[in-house]
Amino acid sequence: LTNIQVNVHFYGYIHDCIEVFDKYKNDGAKWIFTHDTVERDKVAKLMVETDILVNIGNLTSYQLPSKVIEYISTGKPILNITSIANDSSSTYLEKYPSSLTILKNSEITNELINNLTSFITQAKLVEKNKVDFLLKKHLIESISNQYMYLINR
Repeated sequence: LTNIQVNVHFYGYIHDCIEVFDKYKNDGAKWIFTHDTVERDKVAKLMVETDILVNIGNLTSYQLPSKVIEYISTGKPILNITSIANDSSSTYLEKYPSSLTILKNSEITNELINNLTSFITQAKLVEKNKVDFLLKKHLIESISNQYMYLINR
């Protein structure tokens, strides 16, 4: 991993964990960047400009974060970092051909480093037809049909 140039950008409200970022900045890390919350139209632009999107999973297993669907819609590779074993993002991303899930407290082994290095260097965009298939049930028409079904039962 040392031969790979990696820049990591964090966007959003980070004030609750600023001491973690400050620790790395104080250690001289020039590859970690923090940014405030950005407007929705800028988020889309930033997602298109990036090479790999990183999802930091929730602490609950019962709700899929909408950002995972947004990430999939780009067709970009997704690195999924989870805190719990049965994370809903992990389960959903099993169907996505360009993702890697790492449990936050995993032991750092050569295998983990090799998997992460391979993912960073070899991950590819997902074909549009595969993205469309995965997102089909999340389209407005599909969701409205599900509500209509429930109402008409």
